Amino acid sequence: MKRFGKRWRVTPVRGEGLGGQVAVAVRSDHQPLLAAIDKALADLAPEIAALADKYGFPRGNPVELAQLARRKESTRMAQAVPVPGSLVVRVADTAVDTKAGQVRFNNTCSHCHGKDGYSPIAERDLRRLHARYKDAWKDTALQTISNGRPDAGMPAWKDVLTREEIEAVLGFLATIQK
Repeated sequence: MKRFGKRWRVTPVRGEGLGGQVAVAVRSDHQPLLAAIDKALADLAPEIAALADKYGFPRGNPVELAQLARRKESTRMAQAVPVPGSLVVRVADTAVDTKAGQVRFNNTCSHCHGKDGYSPIAERDLRRLHARYKDAWKDTALQTISNGRPDAGMPAWKDVLTREEIEAVLGFLATIQK
């Protein structure tokens, strides 16, 4: 498995809404085509394995992520105020669609932080942000999402996600705090 600065190891995960199988459908009267596809995949197996090694695809049995409680559909969230080189927040009375935040989180962040913020790796378990940072957790999360933590392998997302997408993710994270 690929390690980043000998600090992180990619852990495969499995859970509702994550991943899926790749399939090719072939009509029953096209058995020669099915045989050709099976042969091509078998012939390419060493090359596929080499690419998996090159790009650090996780191998082994995936960790089954626990089913988490239903999320609130909306919550009050922080509104971002841009500052050169970073993002700073002030609490605003803005309703945020947390379902959209949950979808954005699971599509963007779950490969490191686990589905719905639950990770078997304690420092990546985002359900405990409030416990770690108390009332400053939203500001801390916003700064981390926006500016990243390169020393910990966390990229900056401020130039990738819109302010609304980041706010929706923060709104979702507010619904999972323990």
